Amino acid sequence: MHEREGVIQYQIQLETRKLQLDASVLKSLNQWRAWLKMRAWLGQDAQRYQGLGFGNLSVRTPEGFLISASQTGALAYLSAAEVSEVVEADPAHNFVRARGQLAPSSEALTHAAVYQAQPLAQAVIHVHAPQLWQARHQLLYPQTCASIGYGTPAMAQAIGAYVTQGERLIIMNGHTDGILTWGADLIEASLELQWAQQRLASLT
Repeated sequence: MHEREGVIQYQIQLETRKLQLDASVLKSLNQWRAWLKMRAWLGQDAQRYQGLGFGNLSVRTPEGFLISASQTGALAYLSAAEVSEVVEADPAHNFVRARGQLAPSSEALTHAAVYQAQPLAQAVIHVHAPQLWQARHQLLYPQTCASIGYGTPAMAQAIGAYVTQGERLIIMNGHTDGILTWGADLIEASLELQWAQQRLASLT
């Protein structure tokens, strides 16, 4: 696999302005982001992925969804300046329209595909979990094809198809260590990862 983690591949129209975020929403994003960072499922590490940031999370809004901005994995805490709001996404045409001070995560199209495919989805988490990913053939979760790269229209289409079928945890076979979950909130999305860990523990 010759991908380069964290590089935006979609076309973007960014309205550069400061977002006014509800304090409770920002607090929730940071709480669950900290939980992911503690497990090294989100962050930035010189020894992983060419030293670029990895992992992201999002929550639905009335106009679209809030998502951690591109290459913010090293930050301990996100302020409104490090969050983007995607207000339009067209996975088929590789296009994203967003607002904020920074471009949204390179996986914004994939998050958009979840929200478009499943009205019940209110939160999406994308992590890099090596142990779970390496055990993907044993865990028997749905997987995207190995030929499909991250952040592409093909990935968005594949994820959307699984989400339409009701799948809540999907392994990105062609995106090293990549796993995506969704739920009615970030708690539910995180539970999918915890259940996957329990399933792996039962196998070993």
